[in-house]
Amino acid sequence: MQRLRQFIDESSASSLVIAAFLGTITVMSLLVALVGGGLLGWWILTAESAAAPATAVPSAAATRVPIGLPTMQAFVQQTMVAMDAANLIALPATATPAPVQPTSTAVAVAVTSVPPPTPGDPTANILSLLLSDPQFSTLVQAVQSAGMADTLRTGGPFTLFAPTNAAFEQLPEGTLEALLQNPDALAELLSYHLVPQRLEQSAFATTPALRTVLGPALALRVTGTSATVNGAAVAASSPATGNGLVHPIDMVLQTPDIGTLVDLLAVDARFTKFYSWLERAELISLLQGEGPFTVFAPVNEGFLALPAGTMDFLLLDANTMRTVLLYHVVGGKLMQADLTPQQLLTLAGPQIKITGSADAPLYGPANVTGTALVASNGVVHGLDTVLLPPAP
Repeated sequence: MQRLRQFIDESSASSLVIAAFLGTITVMSLLVALVGGGLLGWWILTAESAAAPATAVPSAAATRVPIGLPTMQAFVQQTMVAMDAANLIALPATATPAPVQPTSTAVAVAVTSVPPPTPGDPTANILSLLLSDPQFSTLVQAVQSAGMADTLRTGGPFTLFAPTNAAFEQLPEGTLEALLQNPDALAELLSYHLVPQRLEQSAFATTPALRTVLGPALALRVTGTSATVNGAAVAASSPATGNGLVHPIDMVLQTPDIGTLVDLLAVDARFTKFYSWLERAELISLLQGEGPFTVFAPVNEGFLALPAGTMDFLLLDANTMRTVLLYHVVGGKLMQADLTPQQLLTLAGPQIKITGSADAPLYGPANVTGTALVASNGVVHGLDTVLLPPAP
């Protein structure tokens, strides 16, 4: 009311006349609204919507819905307060904002979750995952140069500790270029990063050492929430693939001094029977020699497929046993990619055929199993059975 008095004092006579006229109309409008209700209420609401700024009136304010008596009573009360504040019949302009719908949790999960590997998906195998991830472009080049692309595409299951591009950049100048020109050395290096089993990061703490495809073991260390392998920091795993897991690391692992063929066979639990026969046949010194040799070593279960009585006979005849074992050894160093159809001369004398493909090779009638173990003087491939040379 104080503002109204100030307004009267400062206004001219003509202004007072106009204000009195408008006040009379307002009072009459209110009386009619209280008696008649809806029609005049609609007119006031529409007039107010037209008078208010466009940005302050929600779209619902222009809807021509009759105002009932309770609503009109509230309107009268607001108007009296407004008049006391010298706002005349102006309604409050603050609009109630429409409620904001919360973001759907389901949509957020769908955006961030990674689907399981499916045929044709980039994560269907280790090689395709590496190809789909730019941080592994140098590693992909190394894998292809080493002839290990098929192994990572179809072999396994594996766990690959994968050096990133930044890891390769830390190598001394010229090292990577030299390795790319030496596929055998590169294959040895990469085989030291490859473990012939699937190992989740959750199992690191209970697996302090891992035998690699190359042979020597890797040392895993877990401290709090971080993990290292041979001192290299292990990052969060890439999505699981159909044939294994990829753990990015920030350093290229340097291979230790690699043992001979005998050293590898002596510590591999799959070949304990074969190794004991090498000792009995006095072939240890041969396979410790310069070579290189490729040994197709039957796994322990492979000896069970021998004809009845054959094993007993061989255990009693060291010379025949020696011939049988040398039938599993050829000269040269044949990596997995080299096991293509060909005739090979064995150290026993007779030739033997490799058939099939590098993905599924056969040494004679036996299946080549697993992944090659690389030694300083050759390589070891597993066989699922013991082979007997043809009669002379």
